[in-house]
Amino acid sequence: ACDVVVFFMVLLSFRFDHPEPTAQGKQRHPSGKLQHQPGHPQEGTRADLDQVLAGYQAGYHVYTCGPDRYMQGVLEAAERQGFPEEARHLEYFSVPEVPEYENHPFTLRLRKSGRDLHVPADKSATDVLAEAGIGVDVKCADGICGVCKCDLLSGEVEHRDFVLSKAQRKGAVILCQSRAAQKDGTIEVDL
Repeated sequence: ACDVVVFFMVLLSFRFDHPEPTAQGKQRHPSGKLQHQPGHPQEGTRADLDQVLAGYQAGYHVYTCGPDRYMQGVLEAAERQGFPEEARHLEYFSVPEVPEYENHPFTLRLRKSGRDLHVPADKSATDVLAEAGIGVDVKCADGICGVCKCDLLSGEVEHRDFVLSKAQRKGAVILCQSRAAQKDGTIEVDL
């Protein structure tokens, strides 16, 4: 078990149900494992994210979700406060604006089965895997949740997801969106 501190930042006009405060002013989840820090900034002001994230210790992680500008602020503050890249995580509520990509065919090599699957320009790797009877969990199909993450063994990938950090992209791929970086390229995954 581990303690989790949650900072729930909302506009003052937003109303929500929450547990009763403890004597220390913090709110405790009924499980006893989750603390909610009350205190919203005044209307028209922003939370001091550097203060909120101060005191980084090895093993700490920061997770954020919300509007793009807010998440970027949280990640920048986390970086300033010493959170390494692999300890900074975000999740989008909806698909952010994406550049126009040109899809091209590629080969998806499956290490465990030894199969090569052709992924045409008009399908994703998860589409082709499903058609081949290979089950891969997919939740969003937009590259924002990470459910279809798979270990990347080799190949140059055009990462189109919004989940993996730069460091994670060296060894993983989000199959619902990402593709081989080159036309007719091959990426090998641990399936």
